[in-house]
Amino acid sequence: MGRPKQKLITTMTRAEQEELQRLLKEEIDRYERDINEELSDNANASIMIAADQNRDRNRIMRKIRLEQMKKNSLPNFKRKAREEILKRRQDLIE
Repeated sequence: MGRPKQKLITTMTRAEQEELQRLLKEEIDRYERDINEELSDNANASIMIAADQNRDRNRIMRKIRLEQMKKNSLPNFKRKAREEILKRRQDLIE
């Protein structure tokens, strides 16, 4: 009927998409490690707050901080990683 659609140069193959997903997972894991070091269960301990309440507060703060980091930093990381993958493919072609 019509001619077959051409793939855009920026279209990623399945293997490239899997690599990008692996890189994103590694980056999120790094965010979690950084946050856990920053906000351990004993962080901001005070004699005015019970230990279990402090632990709960820090657990909630870790979740909030992770979501903030994913919202603020992950899109830029994803863009750069995608560009790097496509650049490597382009270098192989040339």
